[in-house]
Amino acid sequence: MASDYEILGVSPCASREELRAAYRALARRWHPDRFAQGPERDWANEKMAEINAAYRACLNGLKRAVSGE
Repeated sequence: MASDYEILGVSPCASREELRAAYRALARRWHPDRFAQGPERDWANEKMAEINAAYRACLNGLKRAVSGE
């Protein structure tokens, strides 16, 4: 399984701005509203859920690193 950073296409030492830019680019590409009803939209929903989870995990890791936990 790909790591959260691999899903977003950034390095583990990426800044908040880099994470945000990568997330926004992927969201523009894979947002389910860009696809017609059918299997493509269902697949895009799954892909977007994976992207959202990876982004949240990376942001949480960044917060922990900054706070020293």
